[in-house]
Amino acid sequence: MARGRYKAKAEAQSTSALIQELEAQVSKLTEENKTLKAQLDQNLQHHAFQIAQMHEHLTQGTAPEIVSLKEENLKLKRALREDIS
Repeated sequence: MARGRYKAKAEAQSTSALIQELEAQVSKLTEENKTLKAQLDQNLQHHAFQIAQMHEHLTQGTAPEIVSLKEENLKLKRALREDIS
């Protein structure tokens, strides 16, 4: 009988140690998850900012060029119409 009682006590201690180890791992993973979420949020904000800058650059940079090309296109169309008439 003594063996059974010691065996049960040893198993209980082993189980308790395993539970503590798992709780420590969960705690560590939870902290790591918080850090990764914060980094993800920061990266998303940075990418959104970069996209906004690129969009602004494209719209501001090409708008004068587009206007210039449209004006040139109109001049060429008028010149073509005059040659055809």
